[in-house]
Amino acid sequence: MTVDIKTIKTHSRLKFIPSALIVACIGGLLTVSIETAFAAPKDDLVVMFRGDTMLPPPGGIAGTVTNKSTNYYKCVDLVFYLKYKSGASGPAEQRVRVKNLLPSRVQSYSSALHARAGFGLKRIESCKLLSNGKQPLPIPPTPPAPYQNRDCTLRGVVNSIANFEGRDDRGQIERVQKVYLFTPAGKKVSEDSLSVKTTRVNDHRAGKKKQYLQRKYSFARIPANLNYVVKLGYEWKTKPVKVNISCPNSKGRFDFRVPPLMHTGNRLGG
Repeated sequence: MTVDIKTIKTHSRLKFIPSALIVACIGGLLTVSIETAFAAPKDDLVVMFRGDTMLPPPGGIAGTVTNKSTNYYKCVDLVFYLKYKSGASGPAEQRVRVKNLLPSRVQSYSSALHARAGFGLKRIESCKLLSNGKQPLPIPPTPPAPYQNRDCTLRGVVNSIANFEGRDDRGQIERVQKVYLFTPAGKKVSEDSLSVKTTRVNDHRAGKKKQYLQRKYSFARIPANLNYVVKLGYEWKTKPVKVNISCPNSKGRFDFRVPPLMHTGNRLGG
């Protein structure tokens, strides 16, 4: 599941607690006692948030905090609740620390997620102080421990410089339709049809212009803690011939992109 892309504005209306006014008139002497309530971060701060797809998969949380008051906030924690999809699991909350919020200023923030999840702002808290008067570092969300039955989601593309076509040994035109997932021993785990939508790509990397077509695929609910091989059917030529992957990947992610395959032709016919 893709991190929910949304922009939500949340803030509480300024709450003024009426001052307790005690008036005593004794012998013509007027005594006034006033108790003042100080505003909390939730009263002064406006938080905007959205899914950040610019971060590596599975993305993250990003947005801005606007301090609409004349108060200075040295440190606040934005506490987001997390909702997982596709059978994933993990911590229920994620804290994002924002420091030095000046009066009438806007400050940006960004924080990576450890697993694909929807999220929403739960509360705003002032950072807790240590005995030396300093703010402790926020406790990072603990990524869920891998276990044998956990699901993985693999996403990738197949590129083609041959229009996803080839001729078989009878001279008939065949098209690349599917991509396969195997175990290293060659046992088929899953297959997926390439997307109907085809994108034309102009690649200018390495100073050379290269054009090719691109189609997407994905494998969902794949068991974790195993190694896999992604490739096309034997009749097609690709560079590389196959892609070897592990789940979770080297960054510990269970939802990630697979390096692309480039279709270059076919083995039979032409």
